[in-house]
Amino acid sequence: MEFFETLNLVFLTLGGAGALFWALSSYIGGIWAERYKRSVEHEYNLEMESFKKDLDLIKESSSRYSGKQFDLYTSLYHSLCDLKEKGDLLWEGATIVRLKNFTLQLKKTKNEVEKSYLFLETAHYEKFMEIFRHFSEYRIGKESILKIKIDDENFIRNGHEFQNWIEHNRIQREEYNRLVDEIRKDLRDQLRGRQ
Repeated sequence: MEFFETLNLVFLTLGGAGALFWALSSYIGGIWAERYKRSVEHEYNLEMESFKKDLDLIKESSSRYSGKQFDLYTSLYHSLCDLKEKGDLLWEGATIVRLKNFTLQLKKTKNEVEKSYLFLETAHYEKFMEIFRHFSEYRIGKESILKIKIDDENFIRNGHEFQNWIEHNRIQREEYNRLVDEIRKDLRDQLRGRQ
């Protein structure tokens, strides 16, 4: 209450000049406040525009990455299917031609995965490496079988070893089939955007 009495006393003492001074200072204060408000809004708008540009760049980059990743996963999956098909043909009947085709496809698929490393999820890359290990073991088994089969005498003498290699290859084939199914599901989920 004391403040208002003092203020009232100042107005009465200064009279009209005090009221004029009060009105003028309020008017000038309002102008300054409005200028400050516009200045802050302008800075805020500039900052928001900068954030929007950055966000657009990130979105565009992400879209390009996703598109590239989609193309890559599709290509790798096709190559993996070709490898599995050549492995299945080799299972049906081991011949030097089929072994060569399988070996070439294994090398091609490995190279594609290595070249695609930057776009692959780490878990998928590791699965590919595990698949390649089993495919390589399978190839070694088939080479061994073909060496034993070349000579009838060698085949008779190494019949037990021959059976062991067949069992080894069966296990490797089951394992790479399981892993191919697993990565098929992972890749499908990745392409659909699930982590």
